[in-house]
This record gives sequence, C-alpha cells and structure tokens, in this order.
Amino acid sequence: MNDAMKGGTVNTVLQYINTISRGFWFVSFATLVLMMLLTATDVFGRYFFKHPVRDALELTELLQVITVAAGLGYTQKLKGHIAVDLLTNQLPQSWQKGCEAFGNLICLMLFALFSWQAFNGALMEWNNGVTVGSYEIPVWPFYGFLAMGCLVTFLSFLSDLLTLFIPEEITK
Repeated sequence: MNDAMKGGTVNTVLQYINTISRGFWFVSFATLVLMMLLTATDVFGRYFFKHPVRDALELTELLQVITVAAGLGYTQKLKGHIAVDLLTNQLPQSWQKGCEAFGNLICLMLFALFSWQAFNGALMEWNNGVTVGSYEIPVWPFYGFLAMGCLVTFLSFLSDLLTLFIPEEITK
C-alpha cells in the first residue's frame, strides 16, 4: 500500500473521529443549556409561584453525566485539558514526543477501562430496573451515554497517538 492510500485511510479515520467528537460536543452544549433552563424554571417556579419543578435536582444530576461525558472527547481534540509541562518542555523534542505518546497510551487504556465499566454498569442497572425520582427515570441510559462518551474520548486519544507517529505529509 502506498503512502497516498495510507494517508487517505488515516485521514478518513481521523475525520470520522473529529466528526463524532464534535457531534458529542454539541450534545454536551445542548444538555448544558437544558440544565440552565431547568434550573432557572425551578427557581422561578419556586419563588414566584410556590411550585418548583418536580425532581429538578435528580434531572440536573442525570444531565450532568451527559454534559461531562459528551464534552471530554472534543476537549481532548482541542487540547483543552490541563497539562503540566514544566519538566517535559526542558527535554529534547524526541523525548517530548515519547512522553506525550506514553501519556496518550495510559489515557487510552484508562478510557477503554472506563467505557467498559460504564457499559457493564448500564447492563446492571437495566437488569435491576433502577430508577430515580418520582418520574421513575431509568438510570441505565445515562450509564450507557457515559460509556459512549468515554469511548469517544478513547478515540480522541487514539487519534492523537496516530498523529504523533504518522508523518504530517500523509495526514494532510
């Protein structure tokens, strides 16, 4: 397989990962807006009409799972997470690349584990029929979304790892 074919395949995979992580980011943004509206409605209803939104706290807690899980992967693509690089900046470029690859590999394994365990949690909660609040909202879809968010973050770390070792002229 020649470099052009490899580059096309790699670019396609990287573009899919970017598209998926960006889509999840939009879901994160939408749930954040929904939480703000829910909280404002709850406060407004409580203080002006003496009728708060029922289960607002539980709904907000569940929506927080989606907001955080959906935003992790895209934040990783933007390199928006906190990184302390006081020591690694003093190293030669090849060592910096090695340290970044090692960190990405560790995070790759951790997010694979997180995704797997969240998926197991979703199955367990589904089998047990666990619900929250007076609306009896099932908990398993939120575990499932957590698993998907961790999987997207796994893919973002995989994308970062691939771009470290593939020459730039292939990935353009």
